[in-house]
Parts: sequence; structure tokens; C-alpha cells
Amino acid sequence: MSVAIKMSTNTVGGQSTRQPPGSACLHCRNKKMKCDALQPRCKNCFNAGVECIRSNNYSRKRSAQRDHIEGPQDRVETSDAEVYDVQPKFNPGLFNLDFHMDSFYDMDYNFLENITPESFPILSPLDSLPSLIPSETVECSQPQTVIETAGILAPPLNDPINDLMHEDLDQLYLDRVHRLIPILHRRRYFSWTRSPNRTDAQTCLQFAMWTLATSLSTQLQHLRESFYQRTCSLLDKFTAQDTAAPQIEYAQACILIVNYDLMKENFRRGWTSAGRCIRVIQLMRLFEIDRSKGRNDREDWIQREEKRRAFWMAYSLDLFISLRGEWPLSLTGTDFVRLPALDKDFDNSHYVEMPFLGTVLSGASSSVLSPWAESIVFATIIRRITALTSELEGLSPGSSSTNVWSKIDLLRNILKSRLASLSFKHQDSHFPFSDDPMETFMIMIAQSSVLYLYNTQKSFSRATESSQNISMALQYEAQMAAQEIANLSTSILHMSRFKVQHFSLLSSEFNFMKVHTLIFAQIHPFTPLILAKCMEFYKSNQNLDEITQAAVKQIYELLRHISKVNNIAVEYLS
Repeated sequence: MSVAIKMSTNTVGGQSTRQPPGSACLHCRNKKMKCDALQPRCKNCFNAGVECIRSNNYSRKRSAQRDHIEGPQDRVETSDAEVYDVQPKFNPGLFNLDFHMDSFYDMDYNFLENITPESFPILSPLDSLPSLIPSETVECSQPQTVIETAGILAPPLNDPINDLMHEDLDQLYLDRVHRLIPILHRRRYFSWTRSPNRTDAQTCLQFAMWTLATSLSTQLQHLRESFYQRTCSLLDKFTAQDTAAPQIEYAQACILIVNYDLMKENFRRGWTSAGRCIRVIQLMRLFEIDRSKGRNDREDWIQREEKRRAFWMAYSLDLFISLRGEWPLSLTGTDFVRLPALDKDFDNSHYVEMPFLGTVLSGASSSVLSPWAESIVFATIIRRITALTSELEGLSPGSSSTNVWSKIDLLRNILKSRLASLSFKHQDSHFPFSDDPMETFMIMIAQSSVLYLYNTQKSFSRATESSQNISMALQYEAQMAAQEIANLSTSILHMSRFKVQHFSLLSSEFNFMKVHTLIFAQIHPFTPLILAKCMEFYKSNQNLDEITQAAVKQIYELLRHISKVNNIAVEYLS
């Protein structure tokens, strides 16, 4: 099959001229844009505000590879069109296949694969680091002067991270991390990210972002440890300072490092980092950001919304960690913080006034909540259920159980109301599987709340005749909830296999482990907590049939895959 190569043309004086080969700058090559080759900066670099760099040593290797795979791609063009011609909404019996494949495809970042920490003087190992920083060393490849993958020269020593690297590291974070930890306003971040006058807190946030981003990239693992050490060094520096109130970027950096420590280090380190994060949130008094009613909420709404999101992310981390270790909460004051807005409103700086958590739990609000806000609501319900378990353990043998069963019934009614609203939202789908990892996690945690409530009432042996109906209803609802979680686990596994097959068709340099790792890195960090709860429910049932055994096997397999990119899942496999 012949391969058609399209040539870009310019019209000058009525004549069509072809752009001279090799004359495009590095920015235009990286972005696959046409370069006008103007001096000293082309139009694209001028609009992007980046330095216009040209290299005469540009390698044609990538172009040859692209031409090589164009033929096979034509052969699967028809099947790809059928796959991607799917509406975003869910249809009965059909998974949502409208996922963003580019966000999983690591080839966009090939130009960084040979960069090492030795290339960056600012990232070189420090002589002395605080005890918070681990002593493990990471084996790195030898530094090279020229990066052959994309023909981009390595940065000079006095410029450790050039504009192209900076831009792609930021994009890697937005593609791989932002949907899981949506605490950053993109426009506000880009307004200062390249400023030479950015604060130390903003620099710390940058390194924290890049630490998490490189940890989810198979080709940039050699940069991860250097970024991590730099972030920890800056965080410890701020901790030692006696400042009145930390900047919001400092709190955001703390949040990102907690997630990194939990996923890539170990639980104890993550727990310690979470303690520092919570203290920063309390020091900034973010638990009362919406207390004042005389303030004009429309003024600086983005800054206030970022602070709300920092609080709720720290609250979520505190809650999930406490569930894992059965510890009391550290952040309990939620009465004066509104729930996070929808992501589209936040990204577009569209002012909205969201309800408070207590208003939603009481059923007095009809506001549409984001998947993240819904997960906060269900996580709070789970926390109230576990608190009720502690209350049951403290009852004396002769005390009345009427009050306890009334609380169980109240929590069950709240759950039924919230689950009914979710069922209405996904009424057109058999499997509510979404490309949004936060939405998938929200559905899982909603179902797991029923399992937590069932375990609570099961541990309470003093059931009366009037409460037996509640107990039987809860048992049936728990079985249905566990089945939904198992169905979602199966859906994730099937979808991962489909994506692996898709990449194997499109890429001549297909790497199974690379694609496999990137797929399961897009799952919410605390998904293993939900899967383990579902397995616990199934194993507590003495009458395991073939369907139940198959469900447990699917959940265990998903946990095993997640454990390769998330250490939270490792402990549940033992």
C-alpha cells in the first residue's frame, strides 16, 4: 500500500511554496504546527510566549516511524471510526467508549526519556536532607547531551528546565493527575507558572505537580526522585518558618505529596504527610472560609474556590485514612465550607454558590453535585456509620437498643435518597462506567456505604422484632451493592483489555507494560479501599456460589493490577 504524505504549503505572491525541510522551530515540531520561520521568534512561539529555538541537527527518525505506521493505521480506519462514533451519554447494554486515548499514550513525552537528574543542577542530590526525605536511591540512566527521540537539545546547565520541558510536564500533570485531584485552577496556574517572580510556595507546588506526573509516566521515572526530594526540601523549609498564614500553593503542594506518599511510598509516610497537610489547612482556617456573610462572594471567587477544594481534598484524605486505620477524624468542622463546584464552572471561572454538606445530608438541597462532591457526601455517611459502630460497642448490656436502631434506619433512609438520585442520573445505562475516574469512584463508594451499614447492623446482635425487617432489607441491599461493585470491577478490566488491544493496532512501538501501567494509573487512589470492603463482604458469606466466587476473583485481579501502580492496593493482597 502506498503511503500518502501531505505537504504544507504557503502562498506568497500568488505562488505556492513549500516550507523548507528542517526549518521549523522546536516548539512547532513538538506541537505539530506549521512554523513561519520568522526571526527572532515565529508567530506560534510569540503567541505562546516561549523561546523560539531551532536546531540544525533535527533527526528525521520520528517522521520515518510515523510514515511506517500510517499504512497499518489505514487498515483499521473503518473499525476505529465505528468504535469512536459513540455518544458521550450511556446507552443500555453499551459501555462508554468515548475515552481520551491520548491521555494514556505516553509517546507524546518521548523527548524527555533520556533526561536525568544529573542534567539539572537544581535537582541534584542534596548534601543534607531532613529526616522526612527517604534515603533510597534511584538508578538513573547516564546523562546525554542530545535527546535523539525528538531532536531536542538537552537544556544548558544554567537553564535546567526549558520552556518545552516545562510545558510538557504541566500537560502531563493535567492529563494524568488533575482529574483525580482537581484542586488547581488552570488559568490561574498558567498566569504565574513562567513568571521569574513566582514565590517559593508556587515553586514548591510546581515540583509537587511534576513529582506526581512523572510517577504516572513509565518514561520519566528517573526524574521522579529528584522532583520528590526537591519538593520535600521546600515543604520542610516552610514547616520550619514561623509565618502568619501559608499561601494556598503550599497547602496544594502538601495535598499532592500526601497522595504521592500513599501511592508510591508507604502508608505510614502518607499518614505522616497527611498530618502536616491537615495542620496547614487548620492554620489557614480553611474550615470557615464561608462563615462570613457580609463578604461579596463574587470577588476573588476562583481563589476562594481553590481554598474550598484544598479543604475538601484534605478532608477526603483524612476520612479515607481514618477508615483504613479505624482512627478518629482530625478535620471535623465542615459547617462553614461550601461543597466544591462543578468542574466546568471552576475551569471556566463561572460563579456558582454550592450548598453546605449539612444541607445536602438533610435532603434540603436540589443542587446538582459534581462526582467529587457526591463522593464527599457518601464518604461522610460512611464515617457516620463507623461512628455508630463505636457507639454500639460502648453500650452496656442492659441499655435499650431502640435509639440505635432508629439511627440505623435514619442512615438507611439517607442512603436510599442519595442512591435514588444516582440511579436517576444513570437510568439509561446497564453499567454506569465512565471515562471520568472520579465518577467511577463515586459510584463505587456510594455502593460501599451500603456494605458499611450492613456490617454495622450485623455486629449489633440485640435485634428486636420491629428491627428484623430493617435487617433483612439491609442484607438484600448489601448483596445488590456488592454485585454493582463487582460489575464495575469487571467493566474496568474489560475496558483495560480493549485499550491494550487498541494500542497494539495503532503503535508500531507497542509496549504492553507501559500501556498497562498508564491505564491503571487512571484509577482513583482509594479504589482499593472499596474493593477490599466488597471482598470482605463476600468472604463473610459462608454460602459462596459460583457467581460469587467469580466476582471475588474479578475484584482480586483488579486489585492485583492496581497494586503495580498504587501501593495502597498492596496491603489488601496479603
